This record gives sequence, C-alpha cells and structure tokens, in this order.
Amino acid sequence: PMYYNGVYHLFYQYNPYGAIWGNIVWAHSISTDLVNWVHLDHTVSPSEPFDINGCWSGSATILPGNKPVILYTGEDANKRQSIPRKIWLSRTERQLLQWPIKEIETLRKNRVNLQKKDLASASVFKISGIKASQADVEVSFELPKLEEAELMDPRWVDPQLLCSEKGASIQGQAGPFSLLVLAFKDLEEQTAIFFGIFIENKRYVVLMCSDQSRLASVTIHSRV
Repeated sequence: PMYYNGVYHLFYQYNPYGAIWGNIVWAHSISTDLVNWVHLDHTVSPSEPFDINGCWSGSATILPGNKPVILYTGEDANKRQSIPRKIWLSRTERQLLQWPIKEIETLRKNRVNLQKKDLASASVFKISGIKASQADVEVSFELPKLEEAELMDPRWVDPQLLCSEKGASIQGQAGPFSLLVLAFKDLEEQTAIFFGIFIENKRYVVLMCSDQSRLASVTIHSRV
C-alpha cells in the first residue's frame, strides 16, 4: 500500500461486473491500521479514448512535494497500447529488436558509469550510488576466448529445463555471467538474471535465465 497523510491506500485491478478477465478498473481501499479497510470509489476507470478497453498495470507513488501520482497502461478501442520505443529487424531478420526512444534518456538521473571493469570468475561486484528499485541498467560484457564456449547439445530442446539444470552458480565454458537483482545486503537471498553462451551449428546461442532458487522454488526462463 501507499502511505499518504497518515492513511494507507491500496490500489488493485478489479472487474466490477464479474469474475472474468476484462473491464479492468483500479479499485481503491484505505486503512489506518492495515487490518480494517474501507472501500472507496474506483480511482481509475475507463473514461478516455486511450483507456476505453481497460485500465491495466501501473504504479502509484509520491513525488517530491508530497504529491501522489498514478501511472498506468490504458488500452484503446483497437486494443492498442502505446510504448515509446523504436523497433527494427535483427541482422538475421528472424527477431524484432526494440529500444526506448532517445527522449527517454532525459529522464535518467544519478548516472553511475563504470568502464573496463575486470571481473574474476565467481566474483561479485557491487554497484554503489543508486537504488536498485530505480535502476535502468545498460551493460556490455566482453568475454575472452569465446570460441571455446560449450557446444550446444542437440538434446537441449527445452530452454526452461536447461536453465534449471545449469543455474546461475554452475560454471560453464562461457558463463554464466549475471546481474543480481532483488538481493539482500548479505546476498543470503537474491535473484540472478544470468546468461550462458553456447555454440550451435557454428554460431553462438545465448541462454538467458532468471534464477529465483535463492528466493523461491520457482525459476522462470527464456531463450534468445
């Protein structure tokens, strides 16, 4: 919940017309003790052309000057959602690539820039000067002896299974290398977004995984 002027505000997605997906509004409840709640009128409801088909995910926060604001995604009559980004085909013409438009960069503050940082195997390097919850990360890794990467086994047809078998802590020929997010200070609990590189048919394949085994028993994976 958001705490504002001595009151806890809970915003949640809700369909006031039935237990089905759709007609989404932002419902609003308040409390002073987090036990007893009072339901108020909906905070955000479809009312404009850009959100006429639903008011979807977003965030509620407080700006400097004690000003509460809500940012959310709306869906228009054609079920379109607007995200300021550029989209183009990859060199192989098999994937769509996307990147935020340049104007978004003007919103970034407190830049922390590290160049040519050598990382030893199994080492952890902490980035200071930023809050992880507000970080917009751009990172480039340069790996030596990439040609010695592990060969992709033809039997590895399930990226999810491969991610769970490899894990962020199991050393390979080229990786894994990762970013630790949602990490406690002592690293007792952490989530690693990690990458492993393999060779398949004389080309490189990157396996990208989210290892949540240090937080929960569920691991989410993808292959790019």
